[in-house]
Amino acid sequence: MKKLLAVLITLFVVALSALVVYNFIIVPYQKDMDRVAPDSSALDEKKQDDQKDQIDQEKVYLNKIFTISDKEVIGATISEDKNHVTYYQKSTGFVRQARLDGSGLETISSFAIDGLNSVAWSSDKSKVLCSKINNEGKEQYIYDYSISKASPIESDLRSVVFSKNGQKIAYNYINVMEGMSNISVADSTGENWKTVLDVRINNPIIQWVDNYKLAIYGLPSFEDDSSILIVDTGDSQLERILSGNHGLSTIFSPDGNKLLYNSVDSDGEDLRIAFFDRKSKAKKEIGIKTFIEKCVWSKNNKDVYCAVPERLPSGDLPDVFYKKTTQTKDYFVKINAETGNETVIIPKIASLNVDAREMFLSTTEDYLYFVNYVDGRLYGVDL
Repeated sequence: MKKLLAVLITLFVVALSALVVYNFIIVPYQKDMDRVAPDSSALDEKKQDDQKDQIDQEKVYLNKIFTISDKEVIGATISEDKNHVTYYQKSTGFVRQARLDGSGLETISSFAIDGLNSVAWSSDKSKVLCSKINNEGKEQYIYDYSISKASPIESDLRSVVFSKNGQKIAYNYINVMEGMSNISVADSTGENWKTVLDVRINNPIIQWVDNYKLAIYGLPSFEDDSSILIVDTGDSQLERILSGNHGLSTIFSPDGNKLLYNSVDSDGEDLRIAFFDRKSKAKKEIGIKTFIEKCVWSKNNKDVYCAVPERLPSGDLPDVFYKKTTQTKDYFVKINAETGNETVIIPKIASLNVDAREMFLSTTEDYLYFVNYVDGRLYGVDL
């Protein structure tokens, strides 16, 4: 009997101890765990809310991008009145224009041009340099809208570019029979030409630094160690900058004092982009990796707007980019040339399929425009 009583007492003590442990230790601990680790349904709900917030935010950015043209374009620019975007329709040669926000698209010239290949406008938009491909090869001419006249350009003249004020042209003159190649300038009509520099560069790239100086360099390639020559068209005085860079290409700031340039290593890898100040000779490399052709300077000479590939083409840069056999998927940034700081304008968005090139800004810089090489159409970004 005593043994049975002892067993019962022991069982009672054990049960009482278990009850105390459950009420004063396990239950409070479980409540704490519930506060720290919500149940799976709460986690799923939070994940859904986060995804919705991300989708809503992406919609805000996507709504900043608008389509202007309904077909492929060539020679897109800001119109003379600065209130429209003007371009040539590639398939017809018709000139079309829209308001800066992309609305009101209309045809302003329905003169058909077959085989239109490239278009470049003078700064005052009174003249346009056109080239087209026909059965006889490449044909190029300058069309003067003020007098409705086309002036043919000889096939010996290549890389023709208007000066910043539109009053002159610069070009590479080649005479194969005599083994002659030089850089010359002339009036925008092609008259009163003058040779400013003899060159041995094949197919040189020519840019006007200002209304009097030209920048000249070879076609960018990782195989070539090159530099940029700046020549004064008045006295042919030379300045050489950025020597020893492979794959070198550049765009100058509006005042000509700064430039943004690309370079790669001798294996066509490690694409770099940097600013260079012609006065101080200072260089500032920046963190993003993109191509010069995806950038445009602000008129304040400080900021640059760029489209940046999420992933670069592989191998032989920048050559594969110029072959136009690959496409990139871009986001958009603004970069300060003095600090190197980057501001994201349009972030990486999975549904955004844009390979942006030929970028330019509205006069007031409220809008950024680009040709999307995915479909060849003209788009705008509300800044």
